[in-house]
Amino acid sequence: MVVLKGHESLVTDGCSTYINKTGSSALATAGSGDVLSGIIASNLASNSNIFEASKLSVFLHGLSGEIAGFELTDYSVIARDIIRCLPKAIKIYQNFKSPIKVD
Repeated sequence: MVVLKGHESLVTDGCSTYINKTGSSALATAGSGDVLSGIIASNLASNSNIFEASKLSVFLHGLSGEIAGFELTDYSVIARDIIRCLPKAIKIYQNFKSPIKVD
């Protein structure tokens, strides 16, 4: 398994490759990769499929960075801000993947 953090982060298991589209220059800050590693470790604890856990982690990391950048500007985001915005990113992800219920 390889995760390449960059403008469009890549996740590959050697057979399949996922290109992540979330993220911004806000993630180009000290400690951002450490935050991503922590998110991956956390997702691995609840998902035994390392490829799926890594794809979700990269997506959520990027979305958290986008949210933090929107709130603070991309130039002033630090790693702690990415962590602070992670619950918002998870909530957006959960709402997006849930079917819309109409009564």
